[in-house]
Amino acid sequence: MIVLASNIIKKSFILLFSFLLIASCQNKPIESAIADPSLRVENGFRRYCSFLETPTYIVNKDYVIYQDCYTHKILKTDLASFGTKTVGKEGFAFDKNGVFVKGEFVKIDTTGFTVLADNAEMDLWWKTNTKFFKNTTELNRTDADTFPSGRGKRQKIVFEDDDSDKTIIDYNFYKKNNRIYYHKKRTDFDAETFTPINKSLKYYKDEDVVFYLNDKGILELNDVDVNSARVFNNFLMDKNYLYHENIKIIKSNGIELLAIFPGYRKGCGLDSQPGSNFYLFKNDEGFWLVKISNTISYRFLGKTFDRKWDVAFQVIDLPKKYNNPRTVLPFKPEEKKLKETENYVYNARDLEELPQYPGGIEKLYALVQKNFVMPKAAVKNKVDTGAIFLGFVIEKDGTISDIKVLRDFGYGSGKELVRAFKLSSNWKPATIKCKPVRCYFTFPYHIVKTD
Repeated sequence: MIVLASNIIKKSFILLFSFLLIASCQNKPIESAIADPSLRVENGFRRYCSFLETPTYIVNKDYVIYQDCYTHKILKTDLASFGTKTVGKEGFAFDKNGVFVKGEFVKIDTTGFTVLADNAEMDLWWKTNTKFFKNTTELNRTDADTFPSGRGKRQKIVFEDDDSDKTIIDYNFYKKNNRIYYHKKRTDFDAETFTPINKSLKYYKDEDVVFYLNDKGILELNDVDVNSARVFNNFLMDKNYLYHENIKIIKSNGIELLAIFPGYRKGCGLDSQPGSNFYLFKNDEGFWLVKISNTISYRFLGKTFDRKWDVAFQVIDLPKKYNNPRTVLPFKPEEKKLKETENYVYNARDLEELPQYPGGIEKLYALVQKNFVMPKAAVKNKVDTGAIFLGFVIEKDGTISDIKVLRDFGYGSGKELVRAFKLSSNWKPATIKCKPVRCYFTFPYHIVKTD
């Protein structure tokens, strides 16, 4: 009896231990994006770009668009063979006839294609087995030999447990003994049909379910149709809908992506406002503007495209089938680069040293809290909590300028915070290469009810 009981306890422990090892999935239902009839492309402070800053090839069913900060155009390409290989740098795409470099076509045999170098001005050096180029300009052998023959090997992913029967799928998943494991924890996914939909976007599927890998783990997308699930220009789509992570946005029938616009871009360290991008879509129902940020929202624009919907749409190059040619081209500075001008305003990601408030940021908050007076209208309406966000420029001499209220809770709260904020001292300015530069900064101020 004692031996029997011991075996039962042992088996129960093994079952419990095995259960705990299985990676848990978040069985969270698909949510819907928020309809916003007033949605427009928001101009961030650094709105020098007409389109998304990153060179992007937008692949639709019957045409391809190239866009970057100052460019938006339809490409003439062989659609059947067109693709963007992973070559270590944005700006390149390929078809059977050659290579596209920042939207410009070079007819060439791409055997041995290698990216050699790039610079801050986004020039690209590359080669094939027979020729060398800077962007689309062919270089002679002497010029080409001054650049390295490659950008280095990708670092191999090393796993602690390197069993011979383990098949690595990617950094997150591996297959062993006909099981799928997520960071050494066994999952219930079908090992025979488990496959990545897109590794970089972290979408996967097996015969039963599509799932997305977020910061908290595995998120099952049970409403997504497994058989038709695929990636469409960094979005997930199936035969019914377009998705971002676990958010259902618009119907996918006849879906096209026409343009991507930069929204808000974060300023320096205190900036808590989330960044955003805007996407112009077309489906069988009509045209849609979609905002991707910490929340996802959309606006139905109409069935027939109208450039007057948003000033950002004036410079879009539409396919001929829409019979709506643009009359305004994207602005592109021809003389000096913006960053070479004395008055350029930098964001935090460009800085080598962030600006500092004397005594620390806590001292600035203490000064504002001491001087801020709740507006009488807010007191009259018994408003005792709220948030206000200011945007401003820290000049090269540490003074502040161009103070703007980004958001407040009404009753003149933003105006009052500006008044209190102007009592602050000068900053130690931001620097690049030990030289002071102008920098955009934000200041969030939260009023909390106290007993």
